[in-house]
Amino acid sequence: MRGSFCITALLCAALGACSGPRVRDGSSAEKAAIQAVLDAQGKAWSKGDASAAATVMT
Repeated sequence: MRGSFCITALLCAALGACSGPRVRDGSSAEKAAIQAVLDAQGKAWSKGDASAAATVMT
């Protein structure tokens, strides 16, 4: 019983280590482009321009 538990624990640990998130780190150009869109949305929201602020959602 104890051996079965150890094997199960090791298997879960191995699978957990192999199944980490597969997120690639975006380039600085991608990050800058995303930030520009978010900044434009924030400025439109602050001005009260709802249709321009909503463009980030479409």
